[in-house]
Amino acid sequence: MSVKLEDLKLEYNNVCQKYIDIFCKKQEVEFDGWVNNEVGGIGLFNDFYLNFSDVKLDVDNEIEKGLIFKWYDDNGENIEHYINYYSYTKGLRCSDIKDY
Repeated sequence: MSVKLEDLKLEYNNVCQKYIDIFCKKQEVEFDGWVNNEVGGIGLFNDFYLNFSDVKLDVDNEIEKGLIFKWYDDNGENIEHYINYYSYTKGLRCSDIKDY
């Protein structure tokens, strides 16, 4: 069975859009588009730039509403102690990182 590249792209775009729709409804935000029109890359949600992988993680794991924005703000205030969203969902906080 041969899959046409255009069909694959369309399917990928549709799946990404479904994730975006679920995320926006859950978080009560608007999706303003993809940075550089790169579907599945970095999306703009109101004033927040989020990687699609973090949006997918949030949706797939039914993370509590608003935690992703707390993580975003926490990292913005502590750029020297950046942590990824997955670690944040498991309880790690920027304040837990110590300088050595």
